[in-house]
Amino acid sequence: MTDKRMLIVDESTLVNIDENRGDMSRIEFINFLIDCQFQEEGSPRDSKEYVTRKEYLEFTGEIKDQVRRFLDYFISKGLKNNGNSDDGNFSELVQKLQSLSASKVKPKKAR
Repeated sequence: MTDKRMLIVDESTLVNIDENRGDMSRIEFINFLIDCQFQEEGSPRDSKEYVTRKEYLEFTGEIKDQVRRFLDYFISKGLKNNGNSDDGNFSELVQKLQSLSASKVKPKKAR
């Protein structure tokens, strides 16, 4: 038989627990949270299953940079051909690509 103790928390904390515990009882939810904090290495929390906001922003920035390089390559390739192409829409495509290449959106800073 386990010893039982009382845990005194603010009312706002209790409301937060009740809003987030789902079908678990209060004690099951609190035990679950405590167990999650003390899991050993190799747990899903430590396995980088999720990305941080900073990692996400770095990744999207790198992707945008690669897209710009890709567009720059094809724009320069088209300009080397003096805009001559079998397709009459080539100049329209070049203008669209140049506008995309020129619009450099800076990622927001991570909080």
